[in-house]
Amino acid sequence: MKFIFVFSSSLLTRWKAALLLFFISVSSLPATAQTIPETYRGVWRNISDQGDCKHSDWNGSAHADTHIHVTAKEIELVEARCKFTSVKRSQYNDLRLMSSCMAEGTGFRTSEIWSVHNWRDSKLLVITNVAKKDLPTAVYQFCPKADASGAASAGRPDQNSEKKFETLPQDVHTYVSEVRGRCKSLLSEIPEQDRKDLNYIPDNPMQGIRHFELEGRPAIVADNFELCTSDIPGANCSNRGCDLAVWHEEQDGMWRRVFHEHVHERAALEFDSSSQRLQSINFSIYAGDGRCRPPPDREYTSGESCALVARFKNGQWDYQPAR
Repeated sequence: MKFIFVFSSSLLTRWKAALLLFFISVSSLPATAQTIPETYRGVWRNISDQGDCKHSDWNGSAHADTHIHVTAKEIELVEARCKFTSVKRSQYNDLRLMSSCMAEGTGFRTSEIWSVHNWRDSKLLVITNVAKKDLPTAVYQFCPKADASGAASAGRPDQNSEKKFETLPQDVHTYVSEVRGRCKSLLSEIPEQDRKDLNYIPDNPMQGIRHFELEGRPAIVADNFELCTSDIPGANCSNRGCDLAVWHEEQDGMWRRVFHEHVHERAALEFDSSSQRLQSINFSIYAGDGRCRPPPDREYTSGESCALVARFKNGQWDYQPAR
Protein backbone atom coordinates (compact mmCIF):
# COMPACT_ATOMS: atom_id res chain seq x y z
CA MET A 1 0.00 0.00 0.00
CA LYS A 2 1.47 3.37 -1.03
CA PHE A 3 0.35 6.80 0.24
CA ILE A 4 1.01 10.10 -1.54
CA PHE A 5 0.12 13.35 0.23
CA VAL A 6 -0.33 16.60 -1.66
CA PHE A 7 -0.72 19.68 0.54
CA SER A 8 -2.45 22.69 -0.97
CA SER A 9 -1.19 26.23 -0.37
CA SER A 10 -4.16 26.94 1.89
CA LEU A 11 -3.40 23.86 3.98
CA LEU A 12 0.26 24.89 4.27
CA THR A 13 -0.79 28.38 5.34
CA ARG A 14 -3.08 26.91 8.00
CA TRP A 15 -0.29 24.59 9.13
CA LYS A 16 2.17 27.51 9.51
CA ALA A 17 -0.43 29.43 11.50
CA ALA A 18 -0.91 26.40 13.73
CA LEU A 19 2.84 26.23 14.35
CA LEU A 20 2.93 29.92 15.26
CA LEU A 21 0.03 29.51 17.71
CA PHE A 22 1.82 26.52 19.22
CA PHE A 23 5.05 28.43 19.87
CA ILE A 24 3.14 31.33 21.42
CA SER A 25 1.42 29.00 23.88
CA VAL A 26 4.43 26.81 24.81
CA SER A 27 5.40 28.87 27.84
CA SER A 28 1.98 28.33 29.44
CA LEU A 29 1.81 24.56 28.98
CA PRO A 30 1.62 22.51 32.21
CA ALA A 31 4.42 20.09 33.16
CA THR A 32 2.20 17.40 34.67
CA ALA A 33 1.52 14.06 32.98
CA GLN A 34 -1.36 14.22 30.52
CA THR A 35 -3.70 11.74 28.83
CA ILE A 36 -4.11 11.49 25.07
CA PRO A 37 -7.57 10.89 23.46
CA GLU A 38 -8.61 7.33 22.61
CA THR A 39 -8.49 7.80 18.81
CA TYR A 40 -4.69 8.31 18.94
CA ARG A 41 -3.96 5.18 20.96
CA GLY A 42 -2.82 1.83 19.63
CA VAL A 43 -0.11 0.39 17.41
CA TRP A 44 0.93 2.32 14.30
CA ARG A 45 3.45 1.66 11.53
CA ASN A 46 5.27 4.15 9.35
CA ILE A 47 3.82 4.16 5.82
CA SER A 48 7.33 3.65 4.41
CA ASP A 49 6.57 -0.03 5.08
CA GLN A 50 4.21 -1.53 2.52
CA GLY A 51 1.35 -3.96 3.15
CA ASP A 52 -1.09 -4.41 6.00
CA CYS A 53 -0.27 -4.47 9.70
CA LYS A 54 -2.06 -5.52 12.88
CA HIS A 55 -1.98 -4.67 16.57
CA SER A 56 -0.26 -7.93 17.51
CA ASP A 57 2.76 -6.99 15.34
CA TRP A 58 3.97 -4.96 18.34
CA ASN A 59 6.31 -7.25 20.31
CA GLY A 60 5.47 -10.01 17.83
CA SER A 61 7.37 -11.68 14.99
CA ALA A 62 6.47 -8.80 12.63
CA HIS A 63 7.74 -6.11 15.06
CA ALA A 64 9.89 -3.58 13.16
CA ASP A 65 11.74 -0.34 13.86
CA THR A 66 8.95 1.52 12.05
CA HIS A 67 6.30 0.58 14.63
CA ILE A 68 5.18 2.85 17.48
CA HIS A 69 2.88 2.09 20.39
CA VAL A 70 0.74 4.91 21.78
CA THR A 71 -0.94 4.49 25.17
CA ALA A 72 -2.96 6.94 27.26
CA LYS A 73 0.10 8.70 28.68
CA GLU A 74 3.06 7.92 26.41
CA ILE A 75 4.46 6.80 23.07
CA GLU A 76 6.87 3.87 22.87
CA LEU A 77 9.32 3.39 20.00
CA VAL A 78 11.85 0.61 19.45
CA GLU A 79 14.66 2.38 21.35
CA ALA A 80 12.89 5.29 23.06
CA ARG A 81 9.92 6.15 25.21
CA CYS A 82 8.22 9.56 25.64
CA LYS A 83 5.75 10.54 28.36
CA PHE A 84 3.19 13.21 27.47
CA THR A 85 3.69 16.23 29.75
CA SER A 86 1.15 18.45 27.98
CA VAL A 87 -1.78 17.63 25.69
CA LYS A 88 -3.85 20.46 24.19
CA ARG A 89 -6.42 20.39 21.39
CA SER A 90 -6.12 23.32 18.97
CA GLN A 91 -8.79 25.24 17.06
CA TYR A 92 -7.97 22.98 14.09
CA ASN A 93 -8.92 19.87 16.12
CA ASP A 94 -5.36 18.53 16.19
CA LEU A 95 -3.22 18.02 19.28
CA ARG A 96 -0.25 20.05 20.52
CA LEU A 97 1.97 17.75 22.56
CA MET A 98 5.01 18.23 24.73
CA SER A 99 6.81 15.09 25.87
CA SER A 100 9.64 14.03 28.17
CA CYS A 101 11.68 11.29 26.48
CA MET A 102 14.41 8.77 27.26
CA ALA A 103 16.54 7.00 24.63
CA GLU A 104 19.75 5.05 25.22
CA GLY A 105 20.06 6.53 28.69
CA THR A 106 19.74 10.13 27.45
CA GLY A 107 16.78 12.35 28.31
CA PHE A 108 15.31 15.02 26.02
CA ARG A 109 12.03 16.84 25.33
CA THR A 110 9.93 17.14 22.19
CA SER A 111 7.22 19.50 20.92
CA GLU A 112 4.90 18.02 18.30
CA ILE A 113 1.61 18.42 16.47
CA TRP A 114 -0.48 15.26 16.05
CA SER A 115 -3.53 14.75 13.85
CA VAL A 116 -5.56 11.73 12.74
CA HIS A 117 -7.01 11.42 9.22
CA ASN A 118 -9.15 8.84 7.43
CA TRP A 119 -7.84 8.24 3.92
CA ARG A 120 -9.59 5.65 1.71
CA ASP A 121 -9.70 2.52 3.89
CA SER A 122 -6.90 3.56 6.25
CA LYS A 123 -6.60 5.55 9.45
CA LEU A 124 -3.47 7.69 9.46
CA LEU A 125 -1.55 9.49 12.21
CA VAL A 126 0.48 12.55 11.13
CA ILE A 127 3.19 13.68 13.59
CA THR A 128 5.15 16.90 13.04
CA ASN A 129 8.14 17.76 15.23
CA VAL A 130 8.07 21.55 15.37
CA ALA A 131 11.77 21.84 16.27
CA LYS A 132 13.03 19.60 13.48
CA LYS A 133 14.20 21.15 10.19
CA ASP A 134 14.90 18.00 8.16
CA LEU A 135 11.94 15.67 7.52
CA PRO A 136 9.91 17.01 10.45
CA THR A 137 6.70 15.12 9.54
CA ALA A 138 6.09 11.38 9.77
CA VAL A 139 2.93 9.53 8.71
CA TYR A 140 1.80 6.28 10.36
CA GLN A 141 -0.84 3.74 9.40
CA PHE A 142 -3.08 2.35 12.17
CA CYS A 143 -2.60 -1.37 12.93
CA PRO A 144 -6.01 -2.71 14.05
CA LYS A 145 -6.66 -5.59 16.41
CA ALA A 146 -7.70 -8.78 14.66
CA ASP A 147 -9.89 -11.74 15.45
CA ALA A 148 -9.03 -15.34 14.57
CA SER A 149 -10.06 -14.80 10.95
CA GLY A 150 -7.75 -11.81 10.58
CA ALA A 151 -10.56 -9.27 10.35
CA ALA A 152 -10.54 -6.08 12.42
CA SER A 153 -12.15 -6.67 15.77
CA ALA A 154 -14.08 -4.44 18.16
CA GLY A 155 -11.81 -4.99 21.14
CA ARG A 156 -12.21 -8.79 21.37
CA PRO A 157 -9.08 -10.56 22.62
CA ASP A 158 -6.87 -12.34 20.07
CA GLN A 159 -7.18 -16.13 20.52
CA ASN A 160 -3.47 -16.50 19.80
CA SER A 161 -2.66 -14.01 22.57
CA GLU A 162 -4.87 -15.91 25.00
CA LYS A 163 -3.01 -19.13 24.18
CA LYS A 164 0.36 -17.41 24.65
CA PHE A 165 -0.74 -16.06 28.02
CA GLU A 166 -1.93 -19.43 29.29
CA THR A 167 1.39 -21.06 28.31
CA LEU A 168 3.57 -18.51 30.13
CA PRO A 169 5.94 -19.91 32.79
CA GLN A 170 4.05 -20.38 36.06
CA ASP A 171 5.85 -17.61 37.98
CA VAL A 172 5.25 -15.11 35.17
CA HIS A 173 1.57 -16.09 34.84
CA THR A 174 1.06 -15.81 38.61
CA TYR A 175 2.82 -12.44 38.80
CA VAL A 176 0.73 -10.91 36.00
CA SER A 177 -2.53 -12.38 37.30
CA GLU A 178 -1.90 -10.99 40.80
CA VAL A 179 -1.16 -7.50 39.44
CA ARG A 180 -4.33 -7.51 37.33
CA GLY A 181 -6.27 -8.90 40.27
CA ARG A 182 -5.34 -5.82 42.31
CA CYS A 183 -6.45 -3.56 39.44
CA LYS A 184 -9.77 -5.39 39.19
CA SER A 185 -10.25 -5.19 42.96
CA LEU A 186 -9.74 -1.41 43.00
CA LEU A 187 -12.17 -1.03 40.10
CA SER A 188 -14.86 -2.84 42.11
CA GLU A 189 -14.52 -0.22 44.86
CA ILE A 190 -15.67 2.54 42.48
CA PRO A 191 -19.45 3.20 42.60
CA GLU A 192 -21.20 1.21 39.88
CA GLN A 193 -22.61 4.27 38.12
CA ASP A 194 -19.09 5.75 37.86
CA ARG A 195 -17.36 2.63 36.52
CA LYS A 196 -19.76 1.43 33.84
CA ASP A 197 -17.38 2.63 31.08
CA LEU A 198 -14.16 1.69 32.90
CA ASN A 199 -12.13 -1.46 32.45
CA TYR A 200 -8.70 -1.77 34.05
CA ILE A 201 -7.98 -5.17 32.45
CA PRO A 202 -6.65 -5.01 28.85
CA ASP A 203 -8.40 -6.88 26.03
CA ASN A 204 -5.07 -8.43 24.98
CA PRO A 205 -3.83 -10.65 27.84
CA MET A 206 -0.27 -10.33 26.50
CA GLN A 207 -0.28 -6.55 26.89
CA GLY A 208 2.74 -5.49 28.94
CA ILE A 209 4.50 -8.84 28.37
CA ARG A 210 7.30 -9.39 25.88
CA HIS A 211 9.43 -12.36 24.87
CA PHE A 212 13.05 -11.71 23.92
CA GLU A 213 16.54 -13.19 24.13
CA LEU A 214 19.01 -12.71 26.98
CA GLU A 215 22.54 -14.10 26.54
CA GLY A 216 21.30 -16.66 24.03
CA ARG A 217 18.43 -17.93 26.20
CA PRO A 218 14.68 -17.11 26.19
CA ALA A 219 13.56 -14.31 28.50
CA ILE A 220 10.32 -12.49 29.35
CA VAL A 221 9.68 -8.99 30.67
CA ALA A 222 6.51 -7.79 32.41
CA ASP A 223 5.91 -4.05 32.69
CA ASN A 224 3.40 -3.27 35.45
CA PHE A 225 2.46 0.02 33.76
CA GLU A 226 0.97 -1.87 30.79
CA LEU A 227 -0.37 -4.93 32.64
CA CYS A 228 -3.46 -2.84 33.40
CA THR A 229 -5.00 -0.17 31.17
CA SER A 230 -3.58 2.67 33.29
CA ASP A 231 -1.09 3.29 36.09
CA ILE A 232 -3.18 2.81 39.22
CA PRO A 233 -1.53 3.64 42.58
CA GLY A 234 -2.06 0.79 45.01
CA ALA A 235 -2.64 -1.75 42.24
CA ASN A 236 -0.06 -2.07 39.44
CA CYS A 237 1.91 1.04 40.43
CA SER A 238 2.60 3.49 43.26
CA ASN A 239 2.54 7.28 43.31
CA ARG A 240 6.23 7.21 42.36
CA GLY A 241 6.36 4.59 39.62
CA CYS A 242 5.71 0.99 38.54
CA ASP A 243 7.53 -2.34 38.81
CA LEU A 244 9.44 -3.94 35.94
CA ALA A 245 10.32 -7.66 36.13
CA VAL A 246 12.43 -9.92 33.90
CA TRP A 247 12.55 -13.74 33.89
CA HIS A 248 15.33 -15.79 32.27
CA GLU A 249 15.25 -19.47 31.28
CA GLU A 250 18.24 -21.30 32.76
CA GLN A 251 20.16 -24.15 31.11
CA ASP A 252 18.11 -26.70 33.06
CA GLY A 253 14.87 -25.27 31.62
CA MET A 254 13.81 -23.59 34.86
CA TRP A 255 12.70 -19.95 34.79
CA ARG A 256 14.25 -17.54 37.28
CA ARG A 257 13.34 -13.91 37.99
CA VAL A 258 16.60 -12.03 37.37
CA PHE A 259 15.43 -8.41 37.48
CA HIS A 260 12.73 -6.72 39.56
CA GLU A 261 12.85 -2.96 40.14
CA HIS A 262 10.38 -0.26 41.10
CA VAL A 263 11.16 2.28 38.37
CA HIS A 264 10.18 5.94 38.78
CA GLU A 265 9.82 6.62 35.05
CA ARG A 266 8.94 4.17 32.29
CA ALA A 267 11.93 1.95 31.54
CA ALA A 268 13.28 1.77 27.99
CA LEU A 269 14.47 -1.65 26.84
CA GLU A 270 16.91 -1.58 23.92
CA PHE A 271 16.99 -4.57 21.59
CA ASP A 272 19.02 -5.66 18.60
CA SER A 273 16.36 -5.19 15.90
CA SER A 274 17.47 -8.25 13.89
CA SER A 275 17.70 -10.79 16.71
CA GLN A 276 15.52 -9.37 19.53
CA ARG A 277 18.46 -9.74 21.91
CA LEU A 278 18.30 -7.39 24.86
CA GLN A 279 21.14 -4.86 24.84
CA SER A 280 20.28 -2.76 27.89
CA ILE A 281 17.55 -1.51 30.23
CA ASN A 282 17.41 2.24 30.83
CA PHE A 283 15.48 3.05 34.00
CA SER A 284 15.30 5.38 36.99
CA ILE A 285 15.19 4.42 40.68
CA TYR A 286 15.37 6.05 44.11
CA ALA A 287 18.35 8.44 44.10
CA GLY A 288 19.60 7.13 47.45
CA ASP A 289 20.19 3.63 46.02
CA GLY A 290 23.87 2.65 46.19
CA ARG A 291 23.97 1.99 42.45
CA CYS A 292 23.33 5.72 41.92
CA ARG A 293 26.58 6.45 43.77
CA PRO A 294 25.09 9.12 46.04
CA PRO A 295 27.38 11.34 48.17
CA PRO A 296 27.62 9.84 51.69
CA ASP A 297 26.30 13.00 53.36
CA ARG A 298 23.37 13.55 51.01
CA GLU A 299 19.77 12.74 51.94
CA TYR A 300 17.07 12.23 49.32
CA THR A 301 13.29 12.32 49.41
CA SER A 302 11.45 9.20 48.22
CA GLY A 303 10.45 10.94 44.99
CA GLU A 304 13.99 11.81 43.87
CA SER A 305 15.54 9.48 41.33
CA CYS A 306 18.63 8.78 39.25
CA ALA A 307 18.91 7.22 35.79
CA LEU A 308 20.73 3.91 35.35
CA VAL A 309 21.67 1.64 32.45
CA ALA A 310 21.65 -2.11 33.18
CA ARG A 311 23.37 -4.70 30.97
CA PHE A 312 23.27 -8.47 31.54
CA LYS A 313 26.78 -10.00 31.38
CA ASN A 314 27.84 -13.52 32.33
CA GLY A 315 24.68 -14.20 34.27
CA GLN A 316 24.52 -10.96 36.27
CA TRP A 317 23.59 -7.32 35.83
CA ASP A 318 26.08 -4.49 35.45
CA TYR A 319 24.64 -1.12 36.51
CA GLN A 320 26.10 2.18 35.36
CA PRO A 321 24.81 5.77 35.71
CA ALA A 322 23.18 6.97 32.50
CA ARG A 323 25.07 9.48 30.42
